Amino acid sequence: VEVKTKLSIEYVKAHLERMKVLREYANRNGDKRVYLAGAAGAVIQEKVKDYALSQGLYVIEMSGETVTVVPPKYVAKWTYTA
Repeated sequence: VEVKTKLSIEYVKAHLERMKVLREYANRNGDKRVYLAGAAGAVIQEKVKDYALSQGLYVIEMSGETVTVVPPKYVAKWTYTA
């Protein structure tokens, strides 16, 4: 999970790149586990939230003293094994 005070599209893109690297490493080593990822922030603009969800990330939003977990719109390609 990528956690920022103010989540941005740039942070989401960087997190997606890290997930891609992890998936490639896992594939090379025969690791068949499914990786799920998310992005969390105290302040998340709607366009950033929509982008993260469209890329297959869970979005964790702060709401007062609680959090809301929004599931992605689809299963991201980096969750599949080779």
